[in-house]
Amino acid sequence: MRYIVFIGAVIGALFVIGGLMFSKGAPQEAAAAAMGMAFAVIPYVIFKVAAEVKAHAQREKIIELLSRQQ
Repeated sequence: MRYIVFIGAVIGALFVIGGLMFSKGAPQEAAAAAMGMAFAVIPYVIFKVAAEVKAHAQREKIIELLSRQQ
């Protein structure tokens, strides 16, 4: 998971750098920056949610096991 997020961040950085270097105006710079942020943020959010769901399931399992012991 970490590698996909890292690759997304690198692609996003390349979009931003390319947008700043080769754009012909502020709207193109803004579009490149938005695409760069999307490449960096969307994979992070998806994998962060997946990690939280997994952690929640593990906590529920621990609670269930502890309640059986009592």
